[in-house]
Amino acid sequence: MITQAKAHETKLAIDHGANEIDMVINIGRFKQGDYEYVLNDIKKVKKATEIVMKSGAEFIKTSTGFSFRGANLEDVKTMKSVCGDTLLIKAAGGISNMDDLKAMYEAGATRFGTSRSVAIVEGQEAKGGY
Repeated sequence: MITQAKAHETKLAIDHGANEIDMVINIGRFKQGDYEYVLNDIKKVKKATEIVMKSGAEFIKTSTGFSFRGANLEDVKTMKSVCGDTLLIKAAGGISNMDDLKAMYEAGATRFGTSRSVAIVEGQEAKGGY
């Protein structure tokens, strides 16, 4: 989806009362090596984070589950550097063990979305997914 469409849909969703927005970079452009486009898209995501903070939303989320990867420690760190303590961060998707979960917690995530929670809590390396 093009950046302008993402921005338009985000504004529409907020105007209609949305309190959560999931946003993902343009994976196709990234795979094509169009890094300038992706960089601009990420800058728009940072701007969107600032807008979300102003909107009064509580959480921002790392991944929708439709991407080629799930939550990433660097994503959590970037989001935390932008929003500080203004927003809570949800790390979602691809978390497969307690070490990864703890690292994301220490980086600033306070909510986690995973289909492997039992395996993680039991200390197992969760299988499958990302």
